[in-house]
Amino acid sequence: MDEAERLCDRIVIVDQGVEIASGTPAELIERLGAHTIVEFETVGDGLHNLDSWRPLPGVEAVHEEAGRFALSVREPHETIPALLGALDERGLKLLHLTTRQASLEDVFVHLTGRHLREE
Repeated sequence: MDEAERLCDRIVIVDQGVEIASGTPAELIERLGAHTIVEFETVGDGLHNLDSWRPLPGVEAVHEEAGRFALSVREPHETIPALLGALDERGLKLLHLTTRQASLEDVFVHLTGRHLREE
C-alpha cells in the first residue's frame, strides 16, 4: 500500500472480488474521516474494549490489533488529553503511544476490517 500511495494517480480497492472504493490516494484517505492515527497500548484491569474509546472527542474510527488500539482522529490535540484522562479514570497504565499520518493501509482496514495479507 505504501508504494501505491506514493506512485499511483488513482486506486481501486477490491475486497473479495468486489470494488469497494476508488479514487486518488488523497481522496481515499480523506474519506476515512481522519488525518491522524493515534496508536496506544495499555495494561490494567479497567475497561478497555473498542467501544470504550469511540466517545473520545474527535474519534472517527477505532481498530484493535495484537493488543494495540488505533484511533482515527481529526484533532489529536483534543483526543490525546481526553485519552490520557480516560486511561487514568479507568486505572489503565499507558505502555505505548504514537501518532502518525493516516495511510491507504488505514483506509483498507477501515473498509474491510482486516489488514492486507502478505503472500
